Amino acid sequence: MAASVIINIIAGALIVLVLSVVIFSRVNLHPDEFSHIAASTYFQNHWFKLAVDHPSMLQTLIPGWGTSYLFLNDIVYSLAEKFTGFLVPLGVTDFVRYRLFNFALLPVLLVLFLANRRNGLWFLLAFALSTQTWYLFSYFNGDALSMFFSLLLGFYYVSNRTAIDPFFWGRAEFNNTVALFYMLCVLVMFTRLQYPIIVFFIIGLIFVSNATELNFKSALKAITRLAMFLVLIALPVGAAELKDQWVNDFAKDQAIETIREENKRPEFKVEHIKATGSNPHLLYLKQTGHSYSDLFTNHPWAEWSFQSFFGVYGFMNIKAPKTFYKLSSALGAGVTMAFLLFSALRGDRRTAFIVAYLLLCISLVIVQSSMYSWLYGFQAQGRYLLAVIPMIAVTLALNPYRKKVPLVAVQYYVLAILLMNVIGFAAYGVIPMTGIGSG
Repeated sequence: MAASVIINIIAGALIVLVLSVVIFSRVNLHPDEFSHIAASTYFQNHWFKLAVDHPSMLQTLIPGWGTSYLFLNDIVYSLAEKFTGFLVPLGVTDFVRYRLFNFALLPVLLVLFLANRRNGLWFLLAFALSTQTWYLFSYFNGDALSMFFSLLLGFYYVSNRTAIDPFFWGRAEFNNTVALFYMLCVLVMFTRLQYPIIVFFIIGLIFVSNATELNFKSALKAITRLAMFLVLIALPVGAAELKDQWVNDFAKDQAIETIREENKRPEFKVEHIKATGSNPHLLYLKQTGHSYSDLFTNHPWAEWSFQSFFGVYGFMNIKAPKTFYKLSSALGAGVTMAFLLFSALRGDRRTAFIVAYLLLCISLVIVQSSMYSWLYGFQAQGRYLLAVIPMIAVTLALNPYRKKVPLVAVQYYVLAILLMNVIGFAAYGVIPMTGIGSG
């Protein structure tokens, strides 16, 4: 049986496994699911967000934390409600239909990758590296749509690079292909805070990957168009923020802070932590006298982030054996080392720029996640690092050596990763979360 056929079968099995978690896992087994659901149910009776202190908005507060997911400019909650409203008359509960919204994104991605052998296989390779990525599509959260739009943006760019790049180089005018690229960029900007870096990664890549071929005049034109494009992307984001400020009498930040202080439990307040010296949740580490290095020396930020990048489920309490994480990291490292080796053998400045740029952006994602743990709350969760998956996918698909690697070799590598991770996901994730097959 051809490797491609087996990959299709395993992809089908993955869809079934994720759907099993959607249907059979209990509500709020997964991170903050009640709070995500509360944010979406708000849009059952509203089309737009009201002032943050409006009673309808206050009903969406995360218990004990004094904040709400509606305080962010994340479009997943309104889309989930509006796109699944037709299921209400059928008796489908809110949490199931919102889960189905996230789940429906998964087969779209897999079909897209499997249907395009030229680029899709490389995206599937990156997507297969982490079962934590798959887990996002099994319950209601804000990360699944973020990952979906980010991978879709990356895939669209790679597939239409010959039409998009010339626009930024000043060799072509604005066209429908660039317009759709722009729309996808805007959609990513309205997702979770860690994902907009994908937009800047791809736009920067357009310049970095061609920097050695540009003279001063063409480079100036390229930089100008890149800057103008970023401004155009910022306009809808700014308009949304302006609207939020307007309905809050241009005091949104102050109002949010007041709500937090009024509704946050004492043990979650920095003053209480300083006064009592008790900080079981590891909040506000910087404000309470801990250095940034403490995250790595006195607290398991690196270990927890590493494990949960490859797959830790529930409220960080459903884990695989350490052997599974070692195998996952080994296979992932194999992809990385192969890419770096091919890049080194290539030996040109263009490839070196791309590799350096990728490593820089990955470092920024890691810094962003770790800084949040240091400044606000200890969130050593791999899902905050998953923005690197679309970056890796784009870079692999643009690898100058990819055409020299036998397609069948890539297929078998993808097959090995998929098979191991699907088995691991079933045994260490799906069965514990659903009880299916556990006796």
